[in-house]
Amino acid sequence: HDALPISGKEEKLMKGAWKVTSNIVDYRTRKMRYSCVRVIDMSQPEHSGNREELRVWYTSEAAATLVAEALNQAEALEIE
Repeated sequence: HDALPISGKEEKLMKGAWKVTSNIVDYRTRKMRYSCVRVIDMSQPEHSGNREELRVWYTSEAAATLVAEALNQAEALEIE
């Protein structure tokens, strides 16, 4: 969730940049899948409860990298 109540007001959390994550799906062939994740609250350590996941998996790291870069660029435009 994007905000925490603070003194009756909501403060926006500082999220991290989208980055590529990988998962091995076949140890025999070393087949990998790639996706995008980011830290929800940069003031806290990174762990599974503090990570937003895209929940879309790609067969190539290059494809996931392009998606992460596009997500980061889109957010940069929203901030400006």
